[in-house]
Amino acid sequence: MPVECRLCGDRPASGWLELCLTCRIAYRRGALALLGLEVLLVVLLTVVSWIARAQAAQLPELASRYECAGTVDGEHYQAPLTVTARGDHYVLDWQNGTIIGLGLRDENRLSVAFVQLSNGGVGVASYQIRPGQLLGRWAVGNGQVYREDCLVGQPAS
Repeated sequence: MPVECRLCGDRPASGWLELCLTCRIAYRRGALALLGLEVLLVVLLTVVSWIARAQAAQLPELASRYECAGTVDGEHYQAPLTVTARGDHYVLDWQNGTIIGLGLRDENRLSVAFVQLSNGGVGVASYQIRPGQLLGRWAVGNGQVYREDCLVGQPAS
């Protein structure tokens, strides 16, 4: 039973490629370049996938204990912060429960909404994530924006 050509479909084909003589000649001349492009595309996609996985693996771990240090209204402050992963979000606990926050991570950025339990004050924060550090700004309900000097992390226990 004759086999149809895989490329043109209307001529008898032979060989392991199942191509007719005309298509085999064209394949050898021009389609090898196309095959080379297909191979190149597969290689590029594989490399991009490896790079993406490597970058994802290089994202710093976020769950940890941090020591906050900064200045508010000219006065220096220091406070402990614990960051705990909860699925796809993070729970932040400043000063052992006096301020609680909920955060979302987007690569190297942590966005947080928080509430001060003692007076119900609310605020937002945006931190750049670096290995062992969170650097960013935060604002409270009175409209003032503060910059954190540095939040230095320790390995989570």
